[in-house]
Amino acid sequence: MQGKNISVGDAVSWIGCGWGNFTKNPGIWIVLGLILLVGSIILAFIPFVGSLALSLIMPVFAAGMLYGASQLEEGKTLEVGHLFEGFKQSDKTGSLVAIGGINLGATILMMIIMFVMIGGSLMMGAAMGGSRGGAGAGLGIGFFLAILVLIALNILVAMALFYAVPLIMFKGAKVGDAIKASFNACVTNFIPLVVFFLIYVLMAIVASIPLFLGWVVLVPMTYGMYYCSYRSIFG
Repeated sequence: MQGKNISVGDAVSWIGCGWGNFTKNPGIWIVLGLILLVGSIILAFIPFVGSLALSLIMPVFAAGMLYGASQLEEGKTLEVGHLFEGFKQSDKTGSLVAIGGINLGATILMMIIMFVMIGGSLMMGAAMGGSRGGAGAGLGIGFFLAILVLIALNILVAMALFYAVPLIMFKGAKVGDAIKASFNACVTNFIPLVVFFLIYVLMAIVASIPLFLGWVVLVPMTYGMYYCSYRSIFG
């Protein structure tokens, strides 16, 4: 499962590839995106349990969306049922849920680190400054450092998990192997991936301008680009 090196041009081409995948069956893609969106909103409104469940099963749905993209690339028909393919392939469901659990655990850990850093800096600032000004300065420093640490940790977690879902779904990789392969591929192709991410941020901003209506297209197109990037690196 060794990922290959790609160029910045290859990464940029994922946008056209994702758009081409979307236009092969835009109606079903939009339906799939809306089902995923509405389902996520409903779960998010269920206190604690809903958010927990959403975190755990989102990789399973992502696998289904990627499976749909792969079917279109193979000249087959996209179906609404593809959204649940990650559940249908029961031998992979547990691994996909595990990816969600790892992501959830990493998020909780990062929140704890943030609070510890800010709290420690606040206490240190108060002790050194002996005044509200000292405490405020300590809080500011702690917050700044916490943000830097969180950004770094988020990048590392994202690199480890980004290709784990498609590697499990399409290659039947074990969780540990998928995470390792994903991280190595992201390290190898760090610059192309950063360029693509920056372009994607601009696309997200544009999609958000007309009352977020652009996301009706961008969400399914995102999975098309995601699949194209996976295929480009892992074949």
